[in-house]
Amino acid sequence: MPLGSGALAGSGFPFDREALANDLGFATITANSMDVSADRDFALDFLYAASTTMLHLSRFAEDWILYSSEEFGWIELGDGVTSGSSLMRRRKIRIRSN
Repeated sequence: MPLGSGALAGSGFPFDREALANDLGFATITANSMDVSADRDFALDFLYAASTTMLHLSRFAEDWILYSSEEFGWIELGDGVTSGSSLMRRRKIRIRSN
């Protein structure tokens, strides 16, 4: 049971960890508070990897938007991956190729 194993100072409330673990159905209490507080690093690693992936995908999408603009005209996206304007839904902005 990790209750009372804070990363810095534990808990400020006096309670019997062993009795509480027994009442809640835990097999035993944690012996090392640093191990318990460091056990959630996997979640931080996942969030870091997910945010980095989304950052790269966002930059990739920004490049696609820029390269399909009228100034560049290097990419023309098909009808299956584009949509119309919110004001004129049937109109698709055509990109001129030079």
